[in-house]
Order: sequence, then structure tokens, then C-alpha cells
Amino acid sequence: MYVLNVEKRDEMIKAKKLKKAGMVPGCVYGGNLEETLHVQIPEGEARKLLKYKLEGGNVLLECEGKKFNVLLKEIDCNPVSTQIENLSFQNLVENKKVESVAQIVLKNQNKMPIMVQKLLKEIPYRALPSDLVEKIVIDLEKMRAGAHIKVKDLSIYQNPNIKILVDTDKPVLNITENSKRRQQSLVNEAV
Repeated sequence: MYVLNVEKRDEMIKAKKLKKAGMVPGCVYGGNLEETLHVQIPEGEARKLLKYKLEGGNVLLECEGKKFNVLLKEIDCNPVSTQIENLSFQNLVENKKVESVAQIVLKNQNKMPIMVQKLLKEIPYRALPSDLVEKIVIDLEKMRAGAHIKVKDLSIYQNPNIKILVDTDKPVLNITENSKRRQQSLVNEAV
């Protein structure tokens, strides 16, 4: 599990001042916490975290000697500067279900002479912390034009401990022939 060390944040210090000092403001809420825990994370550590985790990722957060099993719930970035504005974490309780998302990752997409139309980038679901799923990897290597995948075709749907929060007949991706390859095929047929 990814471990992230954070510091408790002085709520009197404005977020703008924290960012100028190279810190990213964040918060931990929910679970068995009596009140929201406001934290600050060195920007370098926050960037490193986002190389390995996306929304829905499970993280072990350490703050002042205490450990929190958390879910990375929200990543707030400035679209122009790409500066990380804020990170929100949900504290997890072992026997309490939480809502999360599983990111859809396509494998071998660049190797295929096909066109992939990705219709969903994540699958929302509800589960216990022990059943959390961060990524759903779809290997495109053996797929051909005309293939399609729906939510109910994914491995996450097969787990009886996970409640999918989107229509299971919803398409995740469609595969069509690459237009350049199709044009070349038509040229070859004409010759």
C-alpha cells in the first residue's frame, strides 16, 4: 500500500500562502473521525503520489504518529498551471461500505491497428475497504474490429461484494477498424 506522510495544517494559514510555500492543502474526512483533519503535503510528495494513484486509490496516510487507511477521493488541479490545488481523502472503516471509482486502463492500445472508442474512464461502485478496486485493465491485444465491452463484461462486475453504481449494460468501449488501415484496404481492392 502506498504510504504518504502529511503534516497537520494550521487552519489559520490561507491555502494560497501554503501553495507559495510549496505545500498542497488537503483534508481527511469521514469514517470514524469526529471532525475533518486538515493536512498539508509537500508538493513534491503530492506529485509523486499522483504518479501512482488516481481518484479511488487506496493510501496509508501518516500524520503525527497516527495512521489512517484512506481513499483518495478528490484531486483538484489548476488546468492551466497543472498545480495541485487540493487533495481530499476519505477515512476508511473496516466494516463500512464506501463509494469509489475504479479507473479503466487500456493495455496494448498502441500496438493495435484498430480504433478504440473509450466511452467510460471509470466505474463507480460501492464496497467494503477490503474489496476496493483501483484499476480495471482491459488488454486490447487480441481484440478485433467490431468488438465491444459493456460494464457487465468487466471483472469488477463478477465480484458479489461490489455493487456497481452505473447501468451494467452501459458500453465501456467499442472497437472499430482504424480509418487509415481501412483506406489502404480500399486502395488495395481498387488496384
